[in-house]
Amino acid sequence: MEDRTYKGVIAVALVAVIFAVAVYGSYLPMRKAQIFIATLQDLQANHPSSLSDLEARIAVPLDYPSPIGQGELVRNTANSILSFIQNTQDATTTAGLLSFLGHYHDPIIVRGRGMSFGQDLYLEGAIHEVAFSATGNPAYLAQSIDYYQKGEALGPDRPQTLYGLFDV
Repeated sequence: MEDRTYKGVIAVALVAVIFAVAVYGSYLPMRKAQIFIATLQDLQANHPSSLSDLEARIAVPLDYPSPIGQGELVRNTANSILSFIQNTQDATTTAGLLSFLGHYHDPIIVRGRGMSFGQDLYLEGAIHEVAFSATGNPAYLAQSIDYYQKGEALGPDRPQTLYGLFDV
């Protein structure tokens, strides 16, 4: 009887582990991606009324708990913010977007490694370069150079980073 009890306990434990892996490794990342896609579609259909409205809407998928996918989502958000900054000349909006992005991107940059980390450095450099062009704030130029130099040190043959350094 004891042998049967042990087998039952082991079976229940294994089912629980498999269920946890399925939730954390598949369902939560998939749900995070679905929420992000829905948010992007909503932003196209219903343009944000203010910077705070935009931030609140984008924060929903970024704050959704998932052990996988945050880096990719932040990188996609950074690409969107880069496009937005390229099309605006408003220094207040640019500063607000950089601050918002920093809340999510800075922990990835500080960690100093990860999937597509060189792309993260390049994006930060490009965003700050465009922010400098839009606002004339020399602090953005200095940050851009710093990110590009870190990216160049990480991957000296990476063309994007080299072009960024030539631009600044």
